[in-house]
Amino acid sequence: MIISPARLLDVADIIALFDAERDVTGKMSWYRFQHYRRRTEQWDKIEDKGKILGFVHWAMKTDNTRTIYDLVVHPDHRRRGIGTKLVNHVGTPALVRTASAQRFFEKLGFVNQQAVDRRKTMLYLGKEPFVVNNDKPWIMTYTGKVVNPLDVKPDDICIQDIAHALACVNRFAGHTAKPLSVAQHSVLVSKLAVSDTGCPPALASKIALQGLLHDASEAYLGDMTKWLKAAMPVYCEAEERLQQVIFEKFNLPQGNLHPAVERADRVMVMFEASKGFGNAWDGKHLNSRPGYEPITQEELTIIGKWAPLPWRAAEDAFLVRYRACTTK
Repeated sequence: MIISPARLLDVADIIALFDAERDVTGKMSWYRFQHYRRRTEQWDKIEDKGKILGFVHWAMKTDNTRTIYDLVVHPDHRRRGIGTKLVNHVGTPALVRTASAQRFFEKLGFVNQQAVDRRKTMLYLGKEPFVVNNDKPWIMTYTGKVVNPLDVKPDDICIQDIAHALACVNRFAGHTAKPLSVAQHSVLVSKLAVSDTGCPPALASKIALQGLLHDASEAYLGDMTKWLKAAMPVYCEAEERLQQVIFEKFNLPQGNLHPAVERADRVMVMFEASKGFGNAWDGKHLNSRPGYEPITQEELTIIGKWAPLPWRAAEDAFLVRYRACTTK
């Protein structure tokens, strides 16, 4: 099962979930998503094999408290842990404003804090927002998780954190004329990697997803130029270890990148460098390196009309590509 941000294309499926619940309030929440969306609010879906099974509407407050406004699971798919997965995805501490499902939340440890009105009750899961051990490295992610970047667990990883962080991380240590995000780079690597593999669709999807996530460790470790990495074996070990955890999280093969992903990555190095540095870049130092053969016309066609994307557009493009790679 995959949890990812809902999109406008999901409107019919989400409304069907609320219809099954006869939940008019939930429909109004979805209407707000369509017409009055706020960046502080998130509408996330959980799906299996392309079918949406559940949905949660929540927001992160400035004090790191989450508020759950709506959570619904299709009646045919209850008692499978789907609601629990959505609550765990939101994280704690969390408040729940709910007109129903109070028993479900109480089983998860929420306690009745106060009555809001006759129809709604506020429930609270009283855990500390995060616990920091200053003897170990830690970072806070976009969704509010606190993780040790040198010991990331599969449960620490979510696609929203990866998409947002990579959209804000620049290629080439930020020295191009305009910012070039790792998220935009990853989307094009994903597309190039499956351009001429001739493999079955299922395998092509895996290759495309590996291409999209080939630099995902940088969401937690930050980017470092490959020439500097060679002089820092500790970083290289941490990067390789984290990359394998990310592949495990998204059910991708462990080990080396597929040759098509490696070639696509090198194509984008040459292409982005020429665009980012202009005439100052001649690329001669790469000519003798394996895999850096000149970019073909077919590869240029796949890249298409190109311009650096603003970070929000890059983040959205990354999530759209992720959906394309994971939807059968």
